Amino acid sequence: MPDNTLGSYQPLETRSRIDPSASAKEEMSQAIISMIVKMYDDEGKRVKSNITRLAEEVKERQKQMQLLNEVIGEIHRLTDGQTTLDISQNPALLNKLDQLRECGAIIGTQKTLDEIGRTRLIDNLHLAANSWGNDNKQQMQEMDAHSRAYERVLLMVRDVQKSISQVIKGSMAGMKGG
Repeated sequence: MPDNTLGSYQPLETRSRIDPSASAKEEMSQAIISMIVKMYDDEGKRVKSNITRLAEEVKERQKQMQLLNEVIGEIHRLTDGQTTLDISQNPALLNKLDQLRECGAIIGTQKTLDEIGRTRLIDNLHLAANSWGNDNKQQMQEMDAHSRAYERVLLMVRDVQKSISQVIKGSMAGMKGG
């Protein structure tokens, strides 16, 4: 499905080719313009790739944060009116905690927690959420910068394409008049 949010970028292969009947000077100009278009084409692909990579990382971190929030909610449900939390008989919660550890959350491996241990676990989960939220914010800013760079590349490609079109029209007018 096409991504229309960043403009109507067309890869170099789909753009029209330069008229081969132009004079040597025009051919040289057209060759230079073609190299510039190729350079912008490569830059556009690089920038778009960076945007995609950052978006995938943010999306993955959002899933981690959702899992983290589920764990906090589950801990609260399991401790209503109790002073200790025993998760040794809750394999689903243990699995979720293992997943969060693998994602970088710094949490202990105790299966029975008193009130202080439970509070520390929740605090550590909140610290992980804050850290991941800050990482997401930073990457969203990077994505925004890459999106602006991509828009600039698109504008430059359009300008170069306009120049190519003018050169071709000039060549065609010269051929008709000469």
